[in-house]
Amino acid sequence: MNVIVPNHLSEINLGQYQHFLRLEGDEEFLAKKMIEIFCGLKMDLIHKMKVSSISKISKILSTMLQEKAEFKPTFKINDQEFGFIPILEDLTFGELHDLDQTISDWQRMNEAMCVLFRPIEQKIGKRYRIKEWDGKMDLAETMKQMPMDVVMGSVVFFCNLGIDLSAAFLRYLAKQEGITTIPLKGNSLNDGDGFPYSILSPEVMQQNLIKHPNSPHPSPSHF
Repeated sequence: MNVIVPNHLSEINLGQYQHFLRLEGDEEFLAKKMIEIFCGLKMDLIHKMKVSSISKISKILSTMLQEKAEFKPTFKINDQEFGFIPILEDLTFGELHDLDQTISDWQRMNEAMCVLFRPIEQKIGKRYRIKEWDGKMDLAETMKQMPMDVVMGSVVFFCNLGIDLSAAFLRYLAKQEGITTIPLKGNSLNDGDGFPYSILSPEVMQQNLIKHPNSPHPSPSHF
């Protein structure tokens, strides 16, 4: 029996990853389920495999899940191209609210991806315009087909910017009220160096930090 084993995050999708994260059990169970989910094999076939083969494949898959993904601003699902929000500083209150509700929960990460990535309506070179956010999660199921390298890259990129969504809410409200805020960074997504945003004070940021998963990748020791 020939088994196609994915060894890059680009070869699995968000829906598969969410399925795997919902599982609980001992090492043997998780190793078999990992092969079932990511290699597309039925459990009765896995039971007929040699223990050494299961061990070898599970090691390949666990290494894949530890892969460091690079940020990719665009990707395709079938013929539809999606693009990451071009200017993060222009996030609307609605977008921030929906991200605040979803991005810290891996089982709702497909909804968060609906906010961060939108269908591209116009593209010229590397520049593009995405569909305006309407608050609807119509593409939540479609986003489960997103390649995991794109998902991981965007989550790491978003978190590494030090974006505290609660603080961003306060910044947005302060801007509406004409309150002077403290600028922290002065770069933009266009140069890849950061996100220009402001908060009321460092203390506010500490008090309102939203909790992101400490490690989006399962530890190899699980297997």
